[in-house]
Amino acid sequence: MTYLIKVLWTGEDIIYRDLKASEEHNLLDLHHAILKAFDLNADQMAGFTKIDEDLQIEVDYQLEAFDENSSLMEEVQLKEVIKEEGDILDYTYDFLNEIRFSIEVIEVLEDKVKEISIEKAHGKLSKDLLEAADPGDAQSILIQAMLGDENLEDPDGDLFDNEDFESLDDLDDLY
Repeated sequence: MTYLIKVLWTGEDIIYRDLKASEEHNLLDLHHAILKAFDLNADQMAGFTKIDEDLQIEVDYQLEAFDENSSLMEEVQLKEVIKEEGDILDYTYDFLNEIRFSIEVIEVLEDKVKEISIEKAHGKLSKDLLEAADPGDAQSILIQAMLGDENLEDPDGDLFDNEDFESLDDLDDLY
């Protein structure tokens, strides 16, 4: 079986790609196809989310395991997640900027395909949307979320320039 999948950006403009993928492809294959189809960089974290009919998160599929409940993209075939017309997944690219896409099976076909292909494309994501956040900004946001808006006893307000601080693991050693 082959799926015709619409990958729709959930922003103001109508921007989408229709992809043709085999049921044997895994979510990592689909992730790479989305990156290529929308000219996205592979240096950002991304993930798929399955939502149930009550709009609750059913399962997250990630590039890397964050905990024992993580499902890895490379271990899940499309036929395990999307099986018929109307099945939907959410896809988030760049967790800091939250570029979101809705993925829907629009047709199930009998033919076989070896590679995921772009069947139809409409629109292009703006360069402003695709500007990656500075990793230092991401760390600062994470630290402030964990500790509040305190200045962390750093007169310059930049914890990451402290020579005693190499990673988030060193946070406990600073106090």
